[in-house]
Amino acid sequence: MRISRIQLALFIILTSVLLTPSTIHAQAFLLGFDWDASGNTVPTGAMLSSTYSALGLKFSHTGPTVGSCTKVRASDFLPFGFGSPPNAITLCPSSTWSDISENVHGLIRMVSNSPLSSVCIGVKPNGSAGAGVMRAYDGGGTLIEEATSNPGVTETLCTSGRRIRSVEFSGHGNKYAVFDNLGIAGPGLGPTYHFVPGAANIPGENDASWKTDLEVHNPSNFDVEITIAVLPRHQANPTPWAERTFTIPANSSRRFENVLATTFRFTGAATLRVAALGTVNVTARTYNHTPEGRYGQFIPGKTIAEAISPGRQGRMIQLSQSDTNDTGQRTNIGLVNAENFSIKVWMALYDGEGNLFGEFSTHLKSLMSVQYDKVFRIYTSNEVEDGYAIVWSNTPEAVFFAFATPVDNPSGDGFYFPAIVE
Repeated sequence: MRISRIQLALFIILTSVLLTPSTIHAQAFLLGFDWDASGNTVPTGAMLSSTYSALGLKFSHTGPTVGSCTKVRASDFLPFGFGSPPNAITLCPSSTWSDISENVHGLIRMVSNSPLSSVCIGVKPNGSAGAGVMRAYDGGGTLIEEATSNPGVTETLCTSGRRIRSVEFSGHGNKYAVFDNLGIAGPGLGPTYHFVPGAANIPGENDASWKTDLEVHNPSNFDVEITIAVLPRHQANPTPWAERTFTIPANSSRRFENVLATTFRFTGAATLRVAALGTVNVTARTYNHTPEGRYGQFIPGKTIAEAISPGRQGRMIQLSQSDTNDTGQRTNIGLVNAENFSIKVWMALYDGEGNLFGEFSTHLKSLMSVQYDKVFRIYTSNEVEDGYAIVWSNTPEAVFFAFATPVDNPSGDGFYFPAIVE
């Protein structure tokens, strides 16, 4: 996407703000509303609702309306010396001045398909009393941050948060302001992350020997680069234990047999995180390798969009627990924090009739995973013929995965249940 020299200078300034240490792997874009995502000129007066859909961005109007100021448009009514000519972003037709007020015209709303870590925009107040406001929200519509400009001061408004999914901006209250040069940054604009929670290269109970084969398929007509990271269980992982990068050719698959041992020389249990600069399918098989054969369980790779977040819960059913260690089944439950900050997760255990055994909470540090073996034994030593578990988090911006693995005690044959997200 072409940018002018003015925009380039602004982009350098904005990215120094947008790309904080916590978002160093993020991508950043600057939208001046003068060219679209393909580099074509945006004519003045053009509707901008889907102009940047290729970047996963949609614009719309929200709040009160006045006259014909009901659509998001490009306007060449740009104050001298502000922004990048010719266009600003506004709600009013090209024949109308471009300054707007939230109490009169409403607000411009931008929604992103991917989580953003920072959003900034240039604001020029109308007169000495004018001011702008920008509010950032998570995917559930909860306010993350509000930024207000100083009265009469031309400046850049910025909001930040680990999972911004929408922003709204306009003149603050009854005040008026003009807006141009929207900067966005976020890991969601870069690689797509696929999490495989139940990877192992470790001996287990009753002489089990757990191993994991990882499969990555590229359905595209071009090569895709992936990076596999090992996040060991029961510890914080602000930096992965190890990472390896591979290229998956177009329309082909690659299998990493016993991936933790052969690719990383790692012994233990871990979560695998596969970062892909393109579209891939990620699956795994974790199995008990015995002299009689392999007893395996399918584990799908899950993206952040499939994770559990505040306001939602995960439910795992078809669980059971024997009152002995050599007959029946045991149930293990795992949790994976998919974010680079600490979260608090709650778990409640029930029998099949909905009677509560008990509930407890745990703190998961950065990209940390845990597993509770024989989880029902926390509350009862009796046999649980049929049970279920519910997990949730109230930590703002929390994103995590949960899974259950019922295992046959005599054979070590297990099966994998990812949490049903509600």
